[in-house]
Amino acid sequence: MHFSTLLAAGAASLVAAAPAPQGQPAPSTLLVGTFKVSQFNYTCEAGNANNCQWSFNLGIWGEGENHPAAPGPYFCEGSSANSFFKACNRINDTQTLLAYIPPSNMLQFQYDVDVESDMTTYAYFAQALVRPNDAAQPQNFQVPETAVKQYAMSDSC
Repeated sequence: MHFSTLLAAGAASLVAAAPAPQGQPAPSTLLVGTFKVSQFNYTCEAGNANNCQWSFNLGIWGEGENHPAAPGPYFCEGSSANSFFKACNRINDTQTLLAYIPPSNMLQFQYDVDVESDMTTYAYFAQALVRPNDAAQPQNFQVPETAVKQYAMSDSC
């Protein structure tokens, strides 16, 4: 299988996990952003992978149409008790950063931008494999966006 096919399949599965099932792919929207993580901390209780906590600072870099930068940093935290995306510290009324680490340890990012002029929300996604309790896990890293989805603002939760 070619890398582009794998990338498309991965992006499709990530988009399928977005919180707004009514949304549509936004193929004409360019992926210009990078999620920048700093002070990443991910620990699990010894012998209990179901009791984990995570925290980090997050910013979104790169600016384009329907994609303002939000370099932050914005604090994100959660635990294995979270079963879906959790909002990071507030950016403003039209921009939201979210994160989630499921049992697979595939850190999920989502950046929502509400464009009020056309009543559309653009959701940008990325993911990165992370390791709890591992000294080799970088504390600072960057993850480029891999998918974007758009949906009517009235569709959002």
